[in-house]
Amino acid sequence: MVPGTSQIIRLRGSTDWQARHLIGSLTRRRLALRFRGSKLGTIWMLVAPLLMLGVFTLVFDQFLKLRWPGVEKGGAFVAALNIYLGLLLFNFFADNINSAPRLIIEHQVFVKKIVFPLPVLAYVVVFANLVPLLVGLLIVALLAASGLAPEFSPAPLLLFAVPLWLLPVVLWSLAALWLISAIGVYARDIAHLTSPTITALMFLSPVFYSTQQVSTDWKRLLELNPITWPIEQLREIMLHGNLPNAEAAWVSLGVSFCAAALARYLFRKLQPGFADVL
Repeated sequence: MVPGTSQIIRLRGSTDWQARHLIGSLTRRRLALRFRGSKLGTIWMLVAPLLMLGVFTLVFDQFLKLRWPGVEKGGAFVAALNIYLGLLLFNFFADNINSAPRLIIEHQVFVKKIVFPLPVLAYVVVFANLVPLLVGLLIVALLAASGLAPEFSPAPLLLFAVPLWLLPVVLWSLAALWLISAIGVYARDIAHLTSPTITALMFLSPVFYSTQQVSTDWKRLLELNPITWPIEQLREIMLHGNLPNAEAAWVSLGVSFCAAALARYLFRKLQPGFADVL
């Protein structure tokens, strides 16, 4: 249940940590709404990834004869799992961007009727989308360790490095939500730009291919994409048991943190005018 108005008013000007109970409550509510009316409910977070992997393996093996770079045996399943892992991160990022343009507009009551810490809405969207991402990553880890494809050689201890590469994607998602949602209040046309932007971003991310297949010049361009390194490094960690690139991880984390901090600052600067526009 969403906290009462009195609690929300006390949270005005509070830190994100002080608003954690409000964020948790709204996140649970958003997840409940996602599966409302479904017979299987949250079980779909387990069933849907397995169905998708089955379709991927069938199509890549029987129709496209696709093989992942450097893989000779077990290619269909290996390609499916590599692509699925890339799609997990991309879909997480894309879902957050899709929610951004109308985030404040769809919560006008929080702007007009009560005093509400609007920046927490970005956390709610990200955390709600993070749950199926974590479930999907767990499925990838289990399948990689299952022995279905000898090409995979995961190292369980390296799984502790996974959050190091997830955190930059979370921070970039927060940055996109704060910046785009604030601009979306003043410029509604931005909602029409997100769909083509996400489509372009999908093909400019190493989802269906590896950066090993790309020439050096184009690879440098792809590395400007904030989710390129996380996708590639998570494949190395979870599927091949290779140590993550620590230097790249800290650089990615630092840049994403600065981007999120700047986006939140701009959100705060634009927020006073929301009520007048809405």
